[in-house]
Amino acid sequence: FNMCKLAFGNLNGVEISDVEFSLPLPSFTINTVLELKKRYPYDNFGLLMGADAIMSFEKWKDYEKLLKITTIYSAVREDFKYKDIKEKTEFLKSKGGNIKLMDMPKIDISSSEIRNLLRNGKSTVGLLEKSVEKYILDNRLYRE
Repeated sequence: FNMCKLAFGNLNGVEISDVEFSLPLPSFTINTVLELKKRYPYDNFGLLMGADAIMSFEKWKDYEKLLKITTIYSAVREDFKYKDIKEKTEFLKSKGGNIKLMDMPKIDISSSEIRNLLRNGKSTVGLLEKSVEKYILDNRLYRE
């Protein structure tokens, strides 16, 4: 939460929310979105996810309801077969979904690799916001 505030908190139109902290476990996206809609009834909500999440979206709790109350923005990287993601998108649209595909360049690094760089005292320049890296180092995160 604190790292999200550091990374995105200064962007116009972006609010970092702690709403999930007040919801019962397990945490399901549908519950979070319904709570946000209750708190902010005049706002529209969207979900940004990678192609891997879109490909298994129908396995999510109450996915059809989620499709009807949000816009899904899916980042499609070069390593996904565009034909496969397009077929999945058409299926989800047939269920009432508003799906927006966004092409993204493939960034050849994972969060695990970033944590390993931090653990080994290596540079993360260009991979993390400086304020986020400082927070991680100051709080001695990802040491093990």
